[in-house]
Amino acid sequence: MKIVICGGGNISHALAGFLASNPLNEVSVLTRKPHLWSREITVFSQNGTEEIRSTLRRVTSDDSVIQKADVVFVSLPCFARHEVLLKVQKNLPSHALVVVIPGVGGANFEMETLFKNPKVCYFHRTPYVSRIIEYGKSVQADKKQYCSVYFSSNCTTAQRKIIQELNIVETREFYTPWLLTLSNSNPIIHIARLCEIHHTQPHEECPLFYAEWGNDASELAIKMDEELKQILQRLNASQEFVPLLTYYESSDTESLTRKINSILPLHTIPAPMMKQQKYWEIDSTSRYLTEDLPYGTCFIKFMAQTLGLNSPFLDKSIRTLQKYLNECFVDQNGFLSEETFMKYISPSIIQSILLKYKLKNNLTEFVV
Repeated sequence: MKIVICGGGNISHALAGFLASNPLNEVSVLTRKPHLWSREITVFSQNGTEEIRSTLRRVTSDDSVIQKADVVFVSLPCFARHEVLLKVQKNLPSHALVVVIPGVGGANFEMETLFKNPKVCYFHRTPYVSRIIEYGKSVQADKKQYCSVYFSSNCTTAQRKIIQELNIVETREFYTPWLLTLSNSNPIIHIARLCEIHHTQPHEECPLFYAEWGNDASELAIKMDEELKQILQRLNASQEFVPLLTYYESSDTESLTRKINSILPLHTIPAPMMKQQKYWEIDSTSRYLTEDLPYGTCFIKFMAQTLGLNSPFLDKSIRTLQKYLNECFVDQNGFLSEETFMKYISPSIIQSILLKYKLKNNLTEFVV
């Protein structure tokens, strides 16, 4: 099977290593930095007991590599996705399956505006806990227990089987596309923990993100998750929603904290922080902020506002962290500045959502 992976981040490295380890796959990587990659890539497990060495077919910046692909993976931050999707659109064979990891930030609506009847598999969460060891050469990665996936309506049974055969991770299919855009993964988990870290400053040492996760983060995550559920219920899209407490096999704040503290593959992950003189401060360039806040949490807030729902805990979280991006998404009255929001989310995506679901919002004055 001919596979092209678009992107050069943690997940792209892990995908390249795992998929290329199967001799039946020809794996190429499309990246802006091909000169920094080796054709040999190694995947290490966190405990060091497993090591996979793989050989890539090609590493290139030439997007024509897509023209012969059977499967194209798009694993990029939301702000970089549109540019690459245009390259995919230009070169994609009619039979090829596109896999978007993760499918947050309105990815499914974006695909619908760019492609006619796209064949797409969207991952709700990333399939691996992964960190690059040496860029273009090695990565530490462990598969998650499972990932939920959503297929566009014109995907065939054979294309669904491709995902199983590639053995990326165990998958469970869901049928509600809103769960992609309104995700209770990173937009809630990462943001709740960053708020906790913010409120416990100053930090003389860089805290561990998950191993030192506290009850304040758990309580805030649960409250935001409840607000998200109300949004999905109003959209009649909550049937397949899995609350955080259920996902993490917990029953309350303290049990959620214990559960997150106990996840071994996450133990060594530090908080996204930089040392400034004596103290450690939240890194404003971290994707936990630049990606999860505007494309995730703010998107959830946008839908709450569109539906006329109050969301005090989402509002509080966004107000706490927005200063790190030098933005004002939500004011003290809990109103989302849609003009600021639209700096991140394309007007065409918003227009597609409003028209498709017959929703009304005063942001239509910004839509062109």
